[in-house]
Amino acid sequence: MLIVLSWLFGFLTNLFKVLQDGRVDRIVVSNDAAATGVVRVFIYSFLIAVIVLAAIIIVDNVSAATPSTKLWMLGVALLPFVVILFSDLANGEKPASDVAVYPLVVFALWRARVAFRTLRVLGWITVVSALVSIGMGFVLPSIGTTLPPIIGDKVYWPTLLAGPYSHPNVLGLALSMGLPFVFLIHNRFALIVGILSTLFAVGWSGNRCSMLAAAIAILVFMLVRWRPETRLRPLAILAVGAYLTCVIPVMTTDTADYSLRGQIWIESLKSWRDSPVFGHGSGFYFMIGQYSNSFGPTAFNGHNAFVHLLATGGLLLLAAVVLFMVTVYRSGRNLPVMYRAVTMSFSIMLVYNAWLQNTITFTGLSEIGYIGWLPMALILFASAKPSALAREALVDTEVGEAEEIPTKRPFLPVVGRSEIESVV
Repeated sequence: MLIVLSWLFGFLTNLFKVLQDGRVDRIVVSNDAAATGVVRVFIYSFLIAVIVLAAIIIVDNVSAATPSTKLWMLGVALLPFVVILFSDLANGEKPASDVAVYPLVVFALWRARVAFRTLRVLGWITVVSALVSIGMGFVLPSIGTTLPPIIGDKVYWPTLLAGPYSHPNVLGLALSMGLPFVFLIHNRFALIVGILSTLFAVGWSGNRCSMLAAAIAILVFMLVRWRPETRLRPLAILAVGAYLTCVIPVMTTDTADYSLRGQIWIESLKSWRDSPVFGHGSGFYFMIGQYSNSFGPTAFNGHNAFVHLLATGGLLLLAAVVLFMVTVYRSGRNLPVMYRAVTMSFSIMLVYNAWLQNTITFTGLSEIGYIGWLPMALILFASAKPSALAREALVDTEVGEAEEIPTKRPFLPVVGRSEIESVV
């Protein structure tokens, strides 16, 4: 339910914004986060609902035994939020209205002992988002699509699909990040329709970075699913993504490179050097957007996760996020094959998506928060007890509906002792 509410927060509020205000003829990104009327009501309603639900989960599990997830894993998941909060306070920024959401939700997930198969919900959400967006593109093109930007050359369609999201790039990012979880859908027909519709919507969005990330997600999933013993090939793919994300922006010297992202990268890194350890706070790009600046008109974020993390939270935030991501990636090693493939596909895809866009924020709810830090925390906490995951994978069969295993049914003979020992 937390996942669904987090998704609806961005999905419905943006849908109402688009229905209320319409879309402009060209892509114009505004830093104005103000909302009025029914949109504001929706924003605060979902914020309150998520906070209340997280609090209920925590209270409901307060008398339960200590979670099997080690305490340090909770610390790893909370560390990026703590660093951002500290950076904001150091830079004189006031905490946002949703500041309590991230720690409450993460703590609730830690206490709730969430099953890995819960991530299938994200797969269904991704498919629904893709189908709704495609439907809006064909039936309501005036609000579901937007014209290609004046700058750049990514014109594959006369229009770019945005659906209910604020920008075509956001749609492409959200769907490509959710693609690995679509593979958890049992029904074969729904799985095929889900993958095809998601890929079609990502392609129509014109987001080239997300197209690449989606292709990488499928490649890694197939590689790990069919060759579970392989270790070096996924690492090699990950290394290429890390090079694109972390090295290319630093080496960029032309402000016109990558559809003017070069200008944002150069200026952001220049500003970061003024405060290398703590950065300038999570509101850095919002603040510079209020005044005439040398970053360019589309500098509403760093347009690269590496650059964005350095500019907003400095080396401390970068280290905290890298630690979180590495821990999630490594947790996949002990999972049953299907879950391992999804985890590694998601982790590596995140790095590729981070090349030309900011993929994850750790400050609360957002348009894509439900598909960023939330599944990272879920994977980390659900993977803490491999023996439980082995039984979960047995119950959660990969074809058809999940079968109910009687409590007296012998466990070892069903899956084979060697298979159990490989994950325990």
